[in-house]
Amino acid sequence: MPGRVIFWIPKAILSASISQTRTRSDSLSILIIFVTEFEFQDLVEKTIKEIPAKLREKIQNVVFTVEPDARVPQGNEIKISRGNFLLGLYQGVPLTRRGIHYSLALPDKITFFKKNIEKISDNDPAKIAKNLKAVVLHEIAHYFGFSEAEIRKMEKAKNPG
Repeated sequence: MPGRVIFWIPKAILSASISQTRTRSDSLSILIIFVTEFEFQDLVEKTIKEIPAKLREKIQNVVFTVEPDARVPQGNEIKISRGNFLLGLYQGVPLTRRGIHYSLALPDKITFFKKNIEKISDNDPAKIAKNLKAVVLHEIAHYFGFSEAEIRKMEKAKNPG
């Protein structure tokens, strides 16, 4: 169905309901903010809805999932250099590789790794939203058939420096 966003959230992370907590270290008070799984899911859905309608309508038979973090097999599917985090993962057959006999296929899957996105965003909700948008666009570009090198080149051209 064009424009339909389907989410799957593992049961293990649904129990997390803490949205923020305060910690004290000597006389220093630090506010640590956690984005709940539902807030993160809403943010993903909002970001997808912001994609121009002409592109969004072409996204069909895709399941968007939120995982707390990347499991080892997922991390091994692609090469991740030391010190970097897997933020998202596209699994499926890109549109450019689908032939006339492509039918009755399981949905493609785009997974977003919440904890890794939060880590690179310093748990700042505004940075999480900005970085999540970049990850959503990056993974959807894979769905449309762009290679990692092509996407990196486009990202670099958009944000030089």
